[in-house]
Amino acid sequence: MITPSQMIHPRFLRRRAFSVLEVMIALAVLAVLALLLMAIGKDVMDRSKTAKCMVNLRSIHLGLANYINDVGHYPGYRVNTRPTFWYQALVPYMEGGPVPPSGPPYSAWLYCPARGGTSPGYGYNAYFGHVPPGSSDFSPDFAPYWKLRRSQVQQPSTKIVLGDNKDLGTTGSYSINQISRHIDPNNINHPRRHQKGGDFLFADGHVECLTPKLLTDRSKATGGAIFRPF
Repeated sequence: MITPSQMIHPRFLRRRAFSVLEVMIALAVLAVLALLLMAIGKDVMDRSKTAKCMVNLRSIHLGLANYINDVGHYPGYRVNTRPTFWYQALVPYMEGGPVPPSGPPYSAWLYCPARGGTSPGYGYNAYFGHVPPGSSDFSPDFAPYWKLRRSQVQQPSTKIVLGDNKDLGTTGSYSINQISRHIDPNNINHPRRHQKGGDFLFADGHVECLTPKLLTDRSKATGGAIFRPF
């Protein structure tokens, strides 16, 4: 029988050393756990940015509603008098301040949290924004879109007003003030920053996250009606 005094003998205090294999296995397990934690952390962060983006779009819907109540029609992505762009026209309704003289307002509601950069993260649907298909700003077809009233929008729950524009760093002449209506899901102008897609505000006020494929599939299935108000 081993007595307590014998337990402190160096022979009993000696510990078995770890083998190289055991150390490697332990390090591999720790590396896997670290990767899992990083993936979970990124997923949580991405979901948080998506949620914040949707909040931005819903708040913009309220600003649009107040603008329409005062002016009587949608602002459109570009107007023929000052302010130049839709987001400038909404500043008094979003912030209570005056219309900025030029350039986008540096306000959180205008910048998608997942996009970054110093240019607006949201774009306007050009059909709502006074640019009917196949026409210029001053063609005869232009007039019905110039002062689009809320009552003219058919099935508002199916019509996109605005949403995420192209991702930062993409090339091309596509305006940051609009959203892409391209029916090619591989087009670089479709956003892919939220669950490989973008967040879009519909005329009834609800927000959906749509991948480029889902967005273009809906557009094809409706003959482009998802973008056209009439």
